[in-house]
Amino acid sequence: MVKVSEKIIKYTLLFVFLISIVSCIGIETEIEFKDEKSGTVKLKYRVSNMVLNTAEIDSDSSFLPLPLERKDFVEKATENNNLTLISFKREDNEEEVFITAEFSFKDIDALNAVAGSGEEPLITVDKRLTKTVYTHNLYQGNSGNIDNETMQVVSDLYSNYPVKFTIKTPSNIKETNRGTARNNIAEIEMTIPEILSSEEPVIIELSW
Repeated sequence: MVKVSEKIIKYTLLFVFLISIVSCIGIETEIEFKDEKSGTVKLKYRVSNMVLNTAEIDSDSSFLPLPLERKDFVEKATENNNLTLISFKREDNEEEVFITAEFSFKDIDALNAVAGSGEEPLITVDKRLTKTVYTHNLYQGNSGNIDNETMQVVSDLYSNYPVKFTIKTPSNIKETNRGTARNNIAEIEMTIPEILSSEEPVIIELSW
């Protein structure tokens, strides 16, 4: 019984570790730019009840890096004048909690307020000569510091947890370094093991 508990704690902590170091906007993210600085962002993600139950036992609200309650999203929007919560939905079943939330943002700082809490912006949008370039620093790379055992756990537990991005731009996309692009819509999908196994930074870059 002790061994089972230890495994649950280890895997739960690993889940938290994965989400925090990947620094993604969510498991599934849809960003639509009205212009180069403003638009909407929709987040969709799921959290295992195993993680939630462990967090309750630990009695630490900071244990979970992903917000699960409407008040958390309202608070985030209240803290930034250029961010507005459009909608929020939570669905629970016996195994997981599903969260869907949509914000409108008036500048890239507001978009980054949704993307993560780090001091450095994860997303930048820059004008370069005749094109606008969107850059998302998704993951810094593991620098070879994740051992094989940990990566096996990642593969076993999180191969069914893809990280998806849909990015809609104001005009046709000229190029993207990941995924596919058609007209003004880019779609990128990666698995958590794929991201975590990279020793180099994982960056999404596209231009329109």
